[in-house]
Amino acid sequence: MCSYGPQTLPGTGLKVLGKGHAAVVVAALLEELVVAVKARRIDSKRDSLLWEARALAEASRAGVAPRPLYWDDDLIVMDLVVGPRLGDLLGGGETPTWALLEALKAARTLDVIGIEHLELSRPWRSVVFTGGYEKAKALIIDYESSRRGCGNVLRILGGLLPAIGVDMTGMRESLTEYKRNCDRSAYNIVERELLKLLEHLNPGGPGRAL
Repeated sequence: MCSYGPQTLPGTGLKVLGKGHAAVVVAALLEELVVAVKARRIDSKRDSLLWEARALAEASRAGVAPRPLYWDDDLIVMDLVVGPRLGDLLGGGETPTWALLEALKAARTLDVIGIEHLELSRPWRSVVFTGGYEKAKALIIDYESSRRGCGNVLRILGGLLPAIGVDMTGMRESLTEYKRNCDRSAYNIVERELLKLLEHLNPGGPGRAL
């Protein structure tokens, strides 16, 4: 186990990647590879991490989640992603349009494969990038609260846009249509309307670097 991450376990001084009611995520060495390990807490109300691991594996095959290397009821070992989280990129006083679009596209991919991530209405820590620069890839992590379904695009926009001061009123019709069938043509309309809103907010457009 490595002492690394943004959070500290109370009473230990150990740095960890994340901690919650059900599990703790730590960095560790697997042979010569640094990985992330999610361990179920002994006081967790969850009986198993198997559903989360299978959802993670499916999302990883679709290109929008870290790759799981091993899992059982109590552990998930996965690739470690060390890039910034969405909340980090939005904390610099400027809205990085490219990051919002990458996060939206990752949410759309989850809709396509039918995994609904129930925490994407608060996406600040659930979306991690492979770098803090234009065209860095957005990955979605932590599938503890997930189920079969399609609702990620609506969740992430509903959480993001009010937080950055964007009025969603003009998108209601297109979002309602997307909610009805989650098809590609409805998504394309949502993305085009979002780009127009973000261009007004951020005149540099989607290619503007941080």
